[in-house]
Amino acid sequence: MDVICQFCNAMKFKGESAGMCMCCLNGTVRIPNIDEPPEPMKTLLESSTSISEHFLGNINKYNNAFHMT
Repeated sequence: MDVICQFCNAMKFKGESAGMCMCCLNGTVRIPNIDEPPEPMKTLLESSTSISEHFLGNINKYNNAFHMT
């Protein structure tokens, strides 16, 4: 990926859509910044405690436990 959209800084391949940017429609689509996660989620994702290491090591199991089919 060696081309960067001048409007949203999305990375694109060199031969990809030379015309209109499909990522943000030439700056007409604006996505707000994502807020930081609330505690205790932030600590679980960023910390190196034994609890956060357990959580990050088993995050797929936790996600599957709450998955609705």
